[in-house]
Amino acid sequence: MKYCCNCFEVNVSVPSTTSPNIRIVKFTKDFPPEYGTVYGFFVTMGYAKFDLNLPKLAIKFCPYCGAELRNFYRSDEFANEIEGETFANPD
Repeated sequence: MKYCCNCFEVNVSVPSTTSPNIRIVKFTKDFPPEYGTVYGFFVTMGYAKFDLNLPKLAIKFCPYCGAELRNFYRSDEFANEIEGETFANPD
């Protein structure tokens, strides 16, 4: 299975205008150390372009099956957003 569970795959794959949705973000610069990985996992309330300042909920575990996300998703193929390419981190 490519994703930890079918429900997570559906919620990662829905259009960004759907609310709420799950986003996997790859940080390329100074990623927030509290995430413990270069990937951040967020629930957001719809957006056109990821912004670190938008209302979001950082998650560590899949809300459907309980998988620890940083251990399961270790490849760029899962990232919805890549810092510096799909969004700019405001300085």
